[in-house]
Amino acid sequence: MCSVVSSKRILLATSSVVEVFRKKTLCQNEMLFRFHWRSISSSLYGGVGNMRYISSQQAAVALRPFYFAVHPDRFANNPEIRAHNERSLQTFNGYLNDLFRPQRPPDPVKVDFYIVDKNNGRLRKVQISLTGSNARSIIVAALEKCNLPTKNVPMASTEALRTGLPRSVFDSSEIDAAKEMIGLFRKKRSAHFVRGNDLSAALRKHREAAKQAAKAFEKTSRLLQEEVDELEERAGITEIIWLTNWAKSHMRRSLLTVNRLITYAPSSSSSNSIVDALRGYCLRFGNGSFVCCDGGMQFGVQDVPEVWERVCSEAFVRRSQLPELRGARARLSELMGNAHILAPPERSLAQTVDQIQSLIVRILTRDDSDRLRLQTLGKDTLIEVVSAYDELALGKDGRLFLPCNAGIKHVISFLSEKAHLSRQINASLHRLQCDVENVRRDCIGELKLRDLTWQQGINLGELLSSLRRLQQVEASLRELLVGMWLHFDTNPTIYVMVDGRLSVPLEWV
Repeated sequence: MCSVVSSKRILLATSSVVEVFRKKTLCQNEMLFRFHWRSISSSLYGGVGNMRYISSQQAAVALRPFYFAVHPDRFANNPEIRAHNERSLQTFNGYLNDLFRPQRPPDPVKVDFYIVDKNNGRLRKVQISLTGSNARSIIVAALEKCNLPTKNVPMASTEALRTGLPRSVFDSSEIDAAKEMIGLFRKKRSAHFVRGNDLSAALRKHREAAKQAAKAFEKTSRLLQEEVDELEERAGITEIIWLTNWAKSHMRRSLLTVNRLITYAPSSSSSNSIVDALRGYCLRFGNGSFVCCDGGMQFGVQDVPEVWERVCSEAFVRRSQLPELRGARARLSELMGNAHILAPPERSLAQTVDQIQSLIVRILTRDDSDRLRLQTLGKDTLIEVVSAYDELALGKDGRLFLPCNAGIKHVISFLSEKAHLSRQINASLHRLQCDVENVRRDCIGELKLRDLTWQQGINLGELLSSLRRLQQVEASLRELLVGMWLHFDTNPTIYVMVDGRLSVPLEWV
């Protein structure tokens, strides 16, 4: 009898071992184990708070209304908001993608989007906090912030919420095997686990890809430059600038279109209407078609050639507003205590004139006490008048953004709070820019980099700190950096850009 019982125990133990190894084998399928690991590790090490209860496919379906609401193409007529939403979407998608990888949750970050308010048709700014590893809660928060339905977000089962395990994943007899599976999996993966902002690991992984991308981009740029030079000479254009986020390979089609417009434009023996509009000015390719604040022209890469042709035909009339712009800036400067009024050259001339004049009219309708307050508060500040869809804000470079439709009482209150900060930033900005440029030059020389750039509008203080850390890297990392082009960005992960630059977050490790 004892021998029979012993045999049964041995048989049961053997079956358990076989079952454990069967489960280990199944876990070589990364996608299957990723689901099991997230579920069990949450139960063992922190409960349901760290679980996502949702697949990447389910997340994509649930977020369709959100992506539609914030999609940059919805704001094609407002390049600033379009670019803002594009950057925020990169950060948002990067964070969610990191949640569906077998690694620790990415660092918390806040992103904000502009959406169209359904009630009044105006733009509204929403902020979303990306924190933790619960993808479902992030998706629900994003939808709710935009007042969108959450009916397509899968619900966790009652059993899952009670036990911390998705239904029918493991029963209690399999917990020991699951623990061992997790340990083996972590041990196996530890050798090539890569954090999203690990510079050394990213260089080992992406170095060759970056070199190949840079080589291909240089070839494309060389061919493009020949066509750029030809068009500049043919039309008398001073400079051609590619402002859009589209890959530069799309530029060739735009150049061919401009050449075609010149060829078929109405012309006499001595003049060509398209050439006459372009000669002596800068030509930009970006979002939207218009005459710019410096008299140059921008052709929208998404616009048809007829729109470009119309802008050229209106160029002479539009450029007559250049003296009007100078006068409006001078008048607003006077009303704001001799503040410096900015008009970025790439902005629409007609739109900028209208916005500045609109704010001037609002100021002139106020009584003398309010106007005196504006003169006192605005002294020695940088001011840029923006669209009615923007908000009162202090820029990273110290400029004060004033919406053209802002109430003067609100402007006075805003200046009372932020004007002194603007002056402080202005005073220190030049020194900070010099420090950043000096450290950049040292980094390129010491690390033998091909180049080093950064995203426009990035925080220069944080950039300076990141560059100084880069100067102190160890010898093994220095070898990997030789010949690379680093581009510092606000994106939380490291990746290869289309031109071969390696995009690096400020908080790289």
